[in-house]
Amino acid sequence: MSQRQTNKLTATAVRNSKPRDRTYRLADGGGLYLEVTPSGGKYWRLKYRFHGKQKRLAIGVYGEKGGEVSLAQARDKAKKLLAQGSDPSTVKRIAKLEGKAGVANTFRAVATEWLEEVHKHNVVPTHYSKNKRRLERDVYPYLGSRPVADIAPLELLECLRKVEKRGHRETAIRIKTVVGQVIRYAITTGRAERDPTTDLRGALRQPKVSHYAAITDPEELTGLLRAIDGYRGQSVTIAALKLATLLFVRRKRLFQGVAATCGATHRVVVGSVPPRPSTGAGLPTEPPLSCG
Repeated sequence: MSQRQTNKLTATAVRNSKPRDRTYRLADGGGLYLEVTPSGGKYWRLKYRFHGKQKRLAIGVYGEKGGEVSLAQARDKAKKLLAQGSDPSTVKRIAKLEGKAGVANTFRAVATEWLEEVHKHNVVPTHYSKNKRRLERDVYPYLGSRPVADIAPLELLECLRKVEKRGHRETAIRIKTVVGQVIRYAITTGRAERDPTTDLRGALRQPKVSHYAAITDPEELTGLLRAIDGYRGQSVTIAALKLATLLFVRRKRLFQGVAATCGATHRVVVGSVPPRPSTGAGLPTEPPLSCG
C-alpha cells in the first residue's frame, strides 16, 4: 500500500498564491493544506481523523514575520501534533485554557474572582463583606502577589500567626477557612494542585469560649418570668422581654424583627426585614410560638 504523498507545496508557490472569487485550498499532503480566502487571507489547516471521525485544526496564519507561520513551521507543527497520539484539537484547547489561567494566578486575583463569581452569590451581604475585609486586611499584604499554586503551608501559617498575635484567635481560624475555599476554587479552575490549609489542621490555637449565663433550673426560670412581668420600663422593652420568653430568638433578631398574626397555626414570623432574608441560608425565621 503506497504512502500518502507529502511536501507537495513549495515556499514560492505559497507566497505567490493569489485570492480568487471563492475560498480555495492548496494541499501539502498528510492532511496539511493552505486555505486562501477571497480577501487575501492565508491560513494553515490540518485535516485528520481521530477515533474514526474526521476533524480540522487551525495551525496559524501564513507569513514570514513574527507570530506568523511559514511553510516549514506549518509542516513541523503538523508532524508534532499527529505524533502525540491525542486529539490535537483537545490538546490545543487545554493549552489555551491553561494559558488564560496563568495570566491571573496570583492569590489576590483568584480570591477576587472567587469573591465576585461564587461567594457573593452564596451568602448574605454582611458575611461576604466580612470575608472580603479579612482577606484585604490580613492576607493580601503577605500573600496577595504570590502565585496561588506556590503558597506553602509554612508561609500561610506565618500569615495566620500575625492575626493570632493580635489576640484574634477566632478570626485566624475563620481566615484559614476562607483561604482554603479560595485555593480549592483555584484547584477547580486549574490554577493550583493542592490545598495547603489541610496541613495546618491543629496548628492554630483555639479561642477561649465564654458562654453567656443561662438558667437551667425551672425554679429560677419562674423567678425570671415574675421579674419580667413586674418590670416597669419602656413599653418596647417590656414587649421584647415577653416575646423573648415565647420565641427564643437572638436579641438582634428580636429587636429588628416584625411579628405577624399568630392565627390557628400558633406560628410567628420574626426577624425578616424584606427583602433581606433573616438567615444565612436565605430562609425565613419562623420559630414556633409557645402555647403554654
